[in-house]
Amino acid sequence: EPFKAESDAPVAKRMVAEATLAQQALVEQMIKVLGNRRKNERFYRLIARRCSPEIIHTALQDTLAEARSGKVMTSKAAFFGYWIQQLAHNRGIELGLKSSFKDGFNKDS
Repeated sequence: EPFKAESDAPVAKRMVAEATLAQQALVEQMIKVLGNRRKNERFYRLIARRCSPEIIHTALQDTLAEARSGKVMTSKAAFFGYWIQQLAHNRGIELGLKSSFKDGFNKDS
């Protein structure tokens, strides 16, 4: 039949697989930069599912810059966790985590 509609199932399955691979690559990048795989991998997976790669890369770059300047008083992983939550909050992204961020939070305060 020349006009038979093809199933979208293989396309959807491939798109899910590609998204999963992209998310895993982001998780591996966070682990490489921030360390502490066993303790933080579940959190990194959540971030990779809910945030865009751009937000994640921004948070990683900001974390490294703050660490280089000596402003990170805990660990890079702890700073990143705080900062990615703030960036997500500012963009209206719900991470499903308990958070103390209030509207009007300012990075410089």
